[in-house]
Amino acid sequence: LWLGSAFVVASTLTYSAYLIGVGETIARIGTSRFTAYAMLVACAASLLQFVLTHSWAALLLSVRVYQLTLAMAIFSTVLPVFMLSAAIHRIGSGHTSLIGMLGPVATLFLANVFLDEQLSGQQMGGAALVILGVLSLSLKPVKRAVSA
Repeated sequence: LWLGSAFVVASTLTYSAYLIGVGETIARIGTSRFTAYAMLVACAASLLQFVLTHSWAALLLSVRVYQLTLAMAIFSTVLPVFMLSAAIHRIGSGHTSLIGMLGPVATLFLANVFLDEQLSGQQMGGAALVILGVLSLSLKPVKRAVSA
């Protein structure tokens, strides 16, 4: 339980640091170039992990598996990553991360509507807390510097 919790916290902190720190880099080198570099690093890490943990025989799969993998790679990875980088470039990392918090809440409600999954009181309460948190942070008045 504690190890899993530690991994969740570490993942959250790492992703938050990424979202906060990436804005300046995207502004300097551009959205497309940054995204391509980030995806290349992620791909290299994934391939290295595969080579270290599997034999080449694990790649002998049906054509259908490769077709589905390609579709998932494009629609669930490549396009969303480019869209995330574009959002950071257009509205900033702070607003992008706030909007990103709503993703799991939307998934929860969409699963209820389309998959007929039941929502518990705890899930509804958690969703309400997330929505309230995003609203409280996004509706905060912006302090502007007074020029002399």
